[in-house]
Amino acid sequence: MRVFQKASRKQRGFLSTVKQSADSLLGLLNDIRRKSNVEARHLDNAKVETGQPSASDHRSLHVLVAEDNRVNRLLTLKILERRGHRVVVVNDGKAALRALEKDTFDLVLMDVQLPEMGGLAATAAIREQEQSTGRHLPIVAMTAHAMQGDRERCLDGGMDAYLPRPIDAEGLIQMIEALAAPSVDADASRRDDDGSQTPAAGALRETKPHAPDNVGMEPREIFDPAPILASVEGDEEVLRQVVELFSEDAQAVLSQIRDAIERQDPERLTVAALSLQGAVTNFGAQRAVDAARKMESLGRHKDLDGARAGLGWLEDEVNRLRHALSEFVTPSDRCVPTDAESVFRKRAMTPGDQESSRILIVDDDQDTRRLMRHELERDGYLVEEAADGGSAIDVYQRTSPDIVLMDAHMPDMDGFTACSEIRKQSGGTTLPILIMMSLDDGESIADAFHAGATDCLSKPLHWAVLRHRLRRVIEAGRAQKRIDHLAHHDALTGLPNRLLFLDRLQQALARARRYKEMVAVVNLDLNGFKQINDTMGHEAGDQLLMGVARRLVTFARDSDTVARFGGDEFVLLIGTASDRGVGVVVRHILDALSKPFRLQQGVVSITTSIGAALYPTDGTDMQSLLTQADTAKYRAKRQGRNVFQFFSRDTAARISTYQTAESTLRAALEGGECSIRYRPVVDSTTTEIVAAEAIVSWPQPELAALPATALASLAETSGLITTFQAGLLARVCADISEWQRPDRPPFRVALSLSARPLMQSDFVDMLRRILTETGLDPGLLELDLSDATLMQNPAQYLPRLGALKALGVRLAVSDFGTGCSSLSYLRRCPIERLKIAPSLIGHIPDDEDDSAIVTTIIGMAHNLGLRVVADGVTAEKQLKFLRERGCEAVQGDYVGRAVRAGDVTRLIAQRETRGGAVIVQCTLPYSAWTRH
Repeated sequence: MRVFQKASRKQRGFLSTVKQSADSLLGLLNDIRRKSNVEARHLDNAKVETGQPSASDHRSLHVLVAEDNRVNRLLTLKILERRGHRVVVVNDGKAALRALEKDTFDLVLMDVQLPEMGGLAATAAIREQEQSTGRHLPIVAMTAHAMQGDRERCLDGGMDAYLPRPIDAEGLIQMIEALAAPSVDADASRRDDDGSQTPAAGALRETKPHAPDNVGMEPREIFDPAPILASVEGDEEVLRQVVELFSEDAQAVLSQIRDAIERQDPERLTVAALSLQGAVTNFGAQRAVDAARKMESLGRHKDLDGARAGLGWLEDEVNRLRHALSEFVTPSDRCVPTDAESVFRKRAMTPGDQESSRILIVDDDQDTRRLMRHELERDGYLVEEAADGGSAIDVYQRTSPDIVLMDAHMPDMDGFTACSEIRKQSGGTTLPILIMMSLDDGESIADAFHAGATDCLSKPLHWAVLRHRLRRVIEAGRAQKRIDHLAHHDALTGLPNRLLFLDRLQQALARARRYKEMVAVVNLDLNGFKQINDTMGHEAGDQLLMGVARRLVTFARDSDTVARFGGDEFVLLIGTASDRGVGVVVRHILDALSKPFRLQQGVVSITTSIGAALYPTDGTDMQSLLTQADTAKYRAKRQGRNVFQFFSRDTAARISTYQTAESTLRAALEGGECSIRYRPVVDSTTTEIVAAEAIVSWPQPELAALPATALASLAETSGLITTFQAGLLARVCADISEWQRPDRPPFRVALSLSARPLMQSDFVDMLRRILTETGLDPGLLELDLSDATLMQNPAQYLPRLGALKALGVRLAVSDFGTGCSSLSYLRRCPIERLKIAPSLIGHIPDDEDDSAIVTTIIGMAHNLGLRVVADGVTAEKQLKFLRERGCEAVQGDYVGRAVRAGDVTRLIAQRETRGGAVIVQCTLPYSAWTRH
C-alpha cells in the first residue's frame, strides 16, 4: 500500500508488519465469507425445491443509513457502494422517518445516538407504522457506546441486530444481505416463538467488534491501524478522506464540549462526548476512547467541575491521535483540507441537494411548515423547523442555517422578537431573515425592519415569488461572503489575515478579562525560506507556505486562530491557555514542521523559530502581546533552529538592542556607509608583505558596540548578508584592479564567503559579471569558506565549489581548528590554502595542547599539498614558533595594523619586484568585524 510514509528503518518495519497483519485479517474475513457462501449454497439448494429465491443472489439493496458522524457515514457508504448497493444517508431520526415516507428501503442501519430523535425512538415509530402495513423492515443498530445492556435494549426496542463499531466490512455485508433476503421470514429473523434464535438470524444477531492481533505494538502506541485499514479495505483515497474528516470533526466536537462546559449544559456535553467516542473508536485509539468515555460519564453524572478538569486530557489525546493519523497517511501538504464530505454528498444525495442551502422555517402552524418543507425539499434545500420564536433560537444555534423564514405572529415569542434575538447571536448579524406576514399591515412591516428583517414576504405564500426571492437572497449572501472572506483572509493560504486576527485577539482579551483566563500569542517564521524562494522559485515558496499552513491548522483547536501576517510569518492565538498547554501545541508544531515537504520541484526541509507571550503576565493589550511574542521569537532565532522561547523581560532589553542594530545595519548598507581597511599578511621567514586582509569598519555606534560574532550573526539572520557580500565583492575587486599595473607582478585576491550567498543559484553568474566589470583574471581571485560552514554539510558545498573551480578561481579554508574540524573533507575539496584560527594561535607556545595541535595541522596540511597561514599573531614568540614549524605566512597585530585602501599602493611599491603575491583577504562574516 502507498499510504505508508517513508520513515526510519524501525518505522518501516513496524508499518510493514501492520500492513501484513491487515492483509492477513482481510484474507481471514474473505475466507469466512467464502465458507458462509458455501453454507448458503447448501441452504439455497434446499430452498430451490420450495421455489424460494437464493440468499446468495447478491441483489442490489436500497439501504437507509441514519448516522450523524461524518466519518462513520463515509465508511458505511463506501462499504455498501462497493457491493453495488444504493444508499441514502440522513443524519437524525426524524430525517429517517421522512425518508421512509418518501421511498421504500430494504434495510435501515440506525445509529443509536442521534440528534433530534434517537435511534430507539425512531425504531419505535417505524414499528408502530408497520402495524398497519404488515411489513417488517430490518433495522440494524450501530453504536460505539457498547455498554452492558445496550444490546438487549436495542433488540427489545424492535431492532433486528446489533453492530458495534468499528465496522467490520465483511460482517456488515453478510448481515444486511441475510437480513434483507426475501427468504427469511420477518418474525423468524428475530426469534422463534419459544425465544430461541433461528440459525440464520442467530448467527447475525450480533457482530463482535473487530479484534485484530496486536501486531507487536506497545500498549503506549496512540492507535491501532488494523481496524481502520480493514474498514476502508485498503483504499488509500478513502483512508485519506476518513482521516481528514475526523481531523475536522474532532475540532468541532471538542469545541462543542468546551462550550457545553462553559454553558453548564451536561446533556449537550454527554451527546458531544458520545459523538467523539464513536469517532475515535474507528481507529482503535484506546486512550482517546477512554478519555471520551470518561467525559461522557461526567456529563451523565452532571459533574461539570470534573469535566472542566478532564478537558485538557481529552484534548491532548484527541490532538495526539490527529497528529498520529496525519503521519500514518501519506501527507498531501495542501493548505485547504480535501472536502471528502463533498464526495460523500455527491454519492449519497440527488444532484439537486449538492451545495444546498439550509433553511429554517419558523411557524406555529404545523400544516404550513409541512407544506413549505415539501416544496423547499423538492427544490433541493435542506430544511429545519421550529414552532415558535424560542425554539427558533435553539435550532439556529444548533444548525447554523443559511436563511430563516419567520412567521411574524406566533405565541410565546413572536417573529419580531425572535429576529432581534437571532441578530445578537454569533453570525446572526449577516443572516438573511425573511418575515412572513400580511403586506397590507404597514405597522407590522415597520416593526419587521426595525427588528432587523432582511425582507418581508406576503402570506399566503406565492411559490414562484418565494423561489425567486430565495435565489436572490442566496446569491447576494454568497457574494457578500466572498467579499468578506477576501477582506479577512490571506489569498494564498486561506488563513485569517492580520485584520481578522486582531479582531479575534481583541475578543479573546475581552473574554479573558471577564473570566480571568490566560491567552497566548505565538509568533513563528521559517528559517531559510528566502533561500528556497531564490533557489527553487516563488511557486515552490507558495507551495511550501500552503503546506505549512495546513500543518499548523491540524494542531489548532477549533477555538484557536492560525493567521498569516505576510511572507513566512504566522501567528497563533490560543484561548484559555496555560504555559503547559502552549508548550504542548508548540512541540507538536515543531515536530510537524521539521518533517520534509513534498513540492512539485522536489523535497525540502525547513526549521522554524517560535516565540510566545501570555496575557496578562507579558502584556495586557494587543500591541504589547504581539511585540513580546515577536521579541521571544527573535531570541529563539538567535539560539539556533527549531527553538521555542517564552517572552522574558530579562532579555528583552538586549534583544531590543539587536533589533535596533539590525535597522541600523540595513540603513548603513543601503547608504553604503561602511568602509574597508586592509591589514597586511607577511611571509613568516622574510617578514615581507605577501597578503592583505580586508576589514569592514562601521561609523555607527550601535554597530560598533556589538561583538564581531554578534554582528556577523545579525547579518545572517536578518537576510542582509547576501546583498552585502555582493557589494563587498565588487568593492574589493575594484580596489585590487586599481592596484594592478603593467609594471607590477600579478597578485591574488582572497575573500571569505558566507554560506548563504555561496548557495544562491545565481552566485557564479554574479561573480563572473563582477570579474568582467573589474577586469580581474579569475585565476587571481581566491575565495575562502569557513571551516565551520564546510563541516556542517561538505556534500552540499562540493558541487558549488567545483563550479567555482571550473570558473578559474582559487579556493581556501579559513578559521581552521575551531569546533569539530577535520582534515578528511579537505581531500575532496579543491582548495589550495588553509588558515589556522586565531583561537589556537593565541596560546602558543605556552599551551602544550594548542602547540601540538598547530604543529599537527601544519604537518598534515603540507602532506596534502596546502600552504598555511596563521591568523592572530600578537607576539614574537608566536612568530618564531610558526616559522620553525614551516608555516608560510602570518597575520595579526604584531606584524601590521590595518590601513586604508589608498595606503595599500604604497605598501605594494615597497616590496621587491622579484615576484610574489598580494592576497587581499576579506573575512566577513565569520571573523574580523573590527571597530574603528
